Amino acid sequence: MEQSRHGTRVTSHVAGREEQGKLPSRVRLLTVNVYGKPRTVGWLRSDCHTDARTLVQKLVREQTGRGRPIALSEERLQVVEQALSEGRRQHYKEADETGQDSAFAGSVAELRAMVQAWTKVEWDASAVDAYYDEWRASGYDEHCKQPQRILTLRALQLTGRRTMHCALARHDSSPGGGKVHTKPELLLDLGCGSGLSSRTCSREGFFVIGVDVSTCMLALASPTSVGDGGTLDFDRIQCDISHPLPFRAEVFDRAVSISAAHYMCEATRTQTAQQRCGTLLTSIYQSLVPGGRCALQFYPGDEVAHTDLLLRSALGSNLRACLVVDQPHHTQARRWYLHCQRALKDRRATCRGPNPCRLLDHSCAACTLSFKEWAVGSTGFEPQVEKEHELWLVEEHVRQARRLMRLSGWLRKHEQAAVSPTNAQSAIGIHRRSKRVKKKGTNMSEPQRRLAAELVERFGEAATLQDLMTSSEAVIQCLHASGGHPSASAPLPVEFYH
Repeated sequence: MEQSRHGTRVTSHVAGREEQGKLPSRVRLLTVNVYGKPRTVGWLRSDCHTDARTLVQKLVREQTGRGRPIALSEERLQVVEQALSEGRRQHYKEADETGQDSAFAGSVAELRAMVQAWTKVEWDASAVDAYYDEWRASGYDEHCKQPQRILTLRALQLTGRRTMHCALARHDSSPGGGKVHTKPELLLDLGCGSGLSSRTCSREGFFVIGVDVSTCMLALASPTSVGDGGTLDFDRIQCDISHPLPFRAEVFDRAVSISAAHYMCEATRTQTAQQRCGTLLTSIYQSLVPGGRCALQFYPGDEVAHTDLLLRSALGSNLRACLVVDQPHHTQARRWYLHCQRALKDRRATCRGPNPCRLLDHSCAACTLSFKEWAVGSTGFEPQVEKEHELWLVEEHVRQARRLMRLSGWLRKHEQAAVSPTNAQSAIGIHRRSKRVKKKGTNMSEPQRRLAAELVERFGEAATLQDLMTSSEAVIQCLHASGGHPSASAPLPVEFYH
């Protein structure tokens, strides 16, 4: 049995029955394990099994978008294609003794279609529990410690964390009360998995209750010893977050979810994606105290459909909500967050939402900087983003602005030269520049052109990176202005933030 890091396990079975003259001894049945289920590829020659395994892993990675792409030469693909065709002709009607189906692949195209069907996993409770077995759960816990810690800290920062003491004043409503309790906040960790995010929240001073559907994941979510001799303890409950949560109303001060909410955007046999998202956000609204905040970190499979679904589900659950995009690892990788807040009962929200960041493709998404500016000025709480990360985000905004200005000027000169070439030498230069344009992939969208034009008009075409760094506040103001953003000529209306 071979185990792969990317969701496949491969086994080779020698044919249990070998009919005289019909099955050569070098023909073996190739079976792969994709997401916990055995899948039959077909009867192949033994010398082709390695390439066939590599091809299956390549197709799985292409379909799921996870893992480094695998390169397989045309010659090796042709060998697998021929082996699949031979096995299909000889053993089309053969059935495996183990009870697996005998729908063997007869070509690489058929194998690709089979892999696409295999990787379409319905992420309901039973599928998730079956997928995260003991092996995968321990691997996830080992390899995701640092990324989960960073993502959890950012989620806490976006909710305006207050370490060790409850940021929401809990007043004693009993007769003769009125005292303010400064006890640690009660935090709900949705999809806590093996407890990586729960441990981080507990270390930051919260009392955590984590929920997850995976039995093996929860088995790993045990208390952890810390350096001062204490332990990071938290409660764990097994339940499905796509169904109503088993908690009393208005009991949690905060809620976070790390790398789990995107599974709600996929339909199952019994629930639509709208029902799953709506149930999750409604449970969050009911569980939070008035004024409580929540941050859901997720990986959208479709940056338009899935982000819109989560945002509208939150707004439909009477939560004030907005999308925030962050780059926690100081790279071009983006991390999506849905920030939600349950409004105070005695206060009607009158503020607008944050201006979308024009460097993003999404018309309703704010970056961490624009979200913080809006939160401080409109909602009364301040996201606690590290100063180092905030300075890096400012520099990244200025660098991207300078890149758009340079790209706009370069493309404008290229287009002008292409209109009226004067001689053969210029025509050759145009051809070379055209190849450079295609190679770099520097086609600018219309919103990007408008933004670049505004930047050039305000700072001048000759502005250097140092000049823009000096005027970073003005650059940020231009990038967060809503006038030129597609489909967002003004900040989101009041009714989007109940």
